[in-house]
Amino acid sequence: MEHLTLAEIANLFSTEGNEKLVRHLAETCPDCRRQTEQVTALLSRFKHWSAEVVVTEGLEADDLFATLLANGKDFESWARYVEQHEELQTWCIAWVALERARERLDEGSSAQALDLALLAAKIADGLGDVYHPDDVSDLKARIGAAAVVAANLSGGRDTLWQVERIAAVNKALEEGTGAEAVGVEVRGLLARILRAGSGHG
Repeated sequence: MEHLTLAEIANLFSTEGNEKLVRHLAETCPDCRRQTEQVTALLSRFKHWSAEVVVTEGLEADDLFATLLANGKDFESWARYVEQHEELQTWCIAWVALERARERLDEGSSAQALDLALLAAKIADGLGDVYHPDDVSDLKARIGAAAVVAANLSGGRDTLWQVERIAAVNKALEEGTGAEAVGVEVRGLLARILRAGSGHG
């Protein structure tokens, strides 16, 4: 018997009413279970509602992002490379850039975190109509918060820039999905500025 492909599983996931069928297949077929677990992991990582989007983009996102980083050393050079390569202007590439920015923040490399967050913001600004605008606003809020924290910790932007970016983050939250988890995540990230100011990192 020919098993469903990962793309076919993703298509079923993305079609309303079919998730129960996919779960049933996963319970009865080991191959379908592995495929379903992979799709679920991609959905969880990239925080996007469409299984088809995360499978199409997510499987190659890390490799494409590595290529992007190899073709520059800072935001300006990465931004030029993105402008020249349409395949890099996707939700999952923006998400990987955000992930890397957060990793650099956790490592104390706030200057590089700022460059990566600005890169993520540039990609997010260019996302097309294939992505729902409410979801894009959530993504921009997350990215903006990371950029503000990185700028604050590195001194990479002045206070006015940070205030304007915080206002943009709040606007993005208002225009987003309204998901409580997104608001909690963004506010938790911005709270790092207050902790840093009080000497608690």
